[in-house]
Amino acid sequence: MRFKNNKAKRKINIKALILLSSFFVIAVQIIYTIQISSYGGKLSALEEDFDILLRENENLTQKIVESTSMNMLNETAKNDGFIKPGNVMYVRETGFVASAR
Repeated sequence: MRFKNNKAKRKINIKALILLSSFFVIAVQIIYTIQISSYGGKLSALEEDFDILLRENENLTQKIVESTSMNMLNETAKNDGFIKPGNVMYVRETGFVASAR
């Protein structure tokens, strides 16, 4: 009788062990799935930020090209009070600027 009782306990223990281990595996799988989905959300947000920054970079590059064009520089110079020189005087170099002694 004692021998049969041990076999019954072992079957119950094995069933309990299998049940407990399957619950553990399922719990780990659920946690893993939740982590992966949160990483997917973060990745989507980063991709959206990347697209926004890419568009902003293109706009800024276009503004740089427009602001450094010759026509724009000419207009900016006129607005800031620069004028084209009328009479340019050139000075001839007659001698050494600094002489060695």
